[in-house]
Amino acid sequence: MYTATELKHFCIYEYFLDGYFFKWEQMRECYLPMENEIREIMAKDGKTIRVKVERTEKVSESEYKILLVSL
Repeated sequence: MYTATELKHFCIYEYFLDGYFFKWEQMRECYLPMENEIREIMAKDGKTIRVKVERTEKVSESEYKILLVSL
């Protein structure tokens, strides 16, 4: 767990895969994936899924919604 001083600059990403909520993660570095970028993401069960970034939406100053489609 991060302390309050370590969380001064962080981003929260909410991932939606094929229209359904997939997972969220909190990152210390803010990196926004590019539209049409191909990525591999890990599911909770440890499986790796290949996806394409469809769109990124800013929800607030430090929160983003990442819309993905499976390949």
